[in-house]
Amino acid sequence: LKRADGSFLTEAHHIKPYNKKHRGDDRKENLVVLCPNCHAQFDDSYFAIHPDTNKVHCIFGEDDPKHETPLLILEGHNLGVNYLQYAWKEFERKKQTL
Repeated sequence: LKRADGSFLTEAHHIKPYNKKHRGDDRKENLVVLCPNCHAQFDDSYFAIHPDTNKVHCIFGEDDPKHETPLLILEGHNLGVNYLQYAWKEFERKKQTL
């Protein structure tokens, strides 16, 4: 999210949520950096990262231009497959309720 001074505001998102229900953790393999808007959408399971392709998926599919966008992953940052699989299952579960 671009700020008035030209800098950008980012937040760290827990792929497997860090709370009593989901019991995620603060390991770097469980974190992605997002703008605040995307962070809120990931928290709501509007978006999820496919564990096999590392592409962003939208709960409404191709109706969103970000659907199937490859995630930019910096060298040395590996996302934990177990975290991605957990979040993907939550995403699929929510999708079925719509």
